[in-house]
This record gives sequence, structure tokens and C-alpha cells, in this order.
Amino acid sequence: MKNLKDLRLTSNLLEGPIPQSIVELRNLRLLYLGNNQLTGIPAGLKNLVSLEEMDIYQNQLEGNYPNEIINLKNLRVLDLDDNFLVGDINDIVNNIPTSLEIFYIANNHISGELPRNLKSISNIKRFHAQGNNIHGSISPDFFFLPYLGSLVLSSNELTGSIPDKISAVSNLATLHFDLNALVGPIPKSISNLKNLETLNLSDNQLSGNIPIELQRLNSLTKLWLSHNKFSGTISSDLCHLRDVNLLLLQIDCDRVECSCCDCDDA
Repeated sequence: MKNLKDLRLTSNLLEGPIPQSIVELRNLRLLYLGNNQLTGIPAGLKNLVSLEEMDIYQNQLEGNYPNEIINLKNLRVLDLDDNFLVGDINDIVNNIPTSLEIFYIANNHISGELPRNLKSISNIKRFHAQGNNIHGSISPDFFFLPYLGSLVLSSNELTGSIPDKISAVSNLATLHFDLNALVGPIPKSISNLKNLETLNLSDNQLSGNIPIELQRLNSLTKLWLSHNKFSGTISSDLCHLRDVNLLLLQIDCDRVECSCCDCDDA
């Protein structure tokens, strides 16, 4: 067993804490324990020096985020979605190994102010932390992460405006800020995200006109803008995206005049 490299036990009926003996598997590279009923993470994770992927999503993990993870210098994927973990998002980000590319910690009990210093996640490609209690404004530094392709911060307590520097990240394909308390206009610079496929800004307090510059987003397939304070008219040029790739354009039609939108006036 000590030479085991791949352990896949996803979607079984495993219960109780993850066995302490698992940290003795120093050659383990893949650990998949998602969709079970596991309740605790063992001490000594730092011993899993070869680990590249760890998926423990949809369990019943309780307690603090395991800071020992920072010692896993080969870890690329960490999925802790849908558990009961607690911790400060700043401390968590500071205890992520720089090797990490995919980080999922959605639907836990993570709190604190969204971090501003993001040097520790310089290689991140996907950062998903929706469904927590994270507050504060969105740091422009997120948009200087060179490999970032997906940023999902939905259903938190974020405030302030969307940074104008949002256009600095060229790989971004997924951007979800819905169900927060963001204010101000949509920055026109968002139109420079040429690879953007889904943009969800619904259920905030954003205001102003919908920028005509969004017509440049030819890769966009879904755009949610409803339940905000927008006004004015959706331009016919933006409507032309529906002839390209745009499958969904959701807006409050009682506030914004639009001939091509999927109305959401509930």
C-alpha cells in the first residue's frame, strides 16, 4: 500500500473521519474521496509530498481549513466544495501552495475579507469560492493572475465596484459575481475579455446603462444582468451577439428596454 499512487473512492458511502493512515502514502498522487459522508481531515497531510490532486468535495468535513496543505508542493488541484469548513479567506489563500492551478472551496463557512495580496496563487486557473461569507471589495490583483480562466465569487457579501482593471486578464472565460452587493456601472473595459463565455452579474446593485462595448464579446454564450438597477436601452449591436454565440441575455425588461432579451421581471 505504501507505493499506492492513485486512490479513487468517490461516490461510496464512506463515513467518519478520513483514516490517519492515509498520510503514510507518500507516493500518492491522486486522492479522490468526493461525494461521501466523511467528517474529518487527518493531521499530517504535509507527508503526502507527491500529491497532485485532492478531491474531497460533497462530504461533511468540519473544522478549520487544513493549513498543512501549503506543504504539498506538487498539488495542482484542490476541491473542497460543499462541506462545513471554516476559516478566514486571507489565511487560506496564504496557505495555498504556489503550484495550485484549480481551487474549489464553494459552499462552506469561509469568512473574512477577500484578499488583496494574491502572490501565493500566481499559477491559479480556476478560483471558485461561491456560497460563503466572504466580504470586502474585489481586488484588482485578481485580474493580474496570468493564467486565470474562471473566477466564481457568487453568493457572498462583496461590496464596492467591479475594478476597471478587469480587462488585464486575457484568459478569463467564466466570471460570476452574482448574489452580492456590488454597486456602480459595468466597466467598459470588460469588453476586452475576448475569451469570456459566461458573465453573471445578476442580483447586485449595479446601475447605469449597459455598455454598448459588450458587443465585442463574440465568445459570450450566457449573460445574466437581472435584479440590478440598470436603465436605458440594450443596443441593437449587442443584440447581434444572439446571432453569434449568445444563447441567454437576461435582464429586467421593466427597467431596461430590450428587443432581444430573456426578461426576468420576477
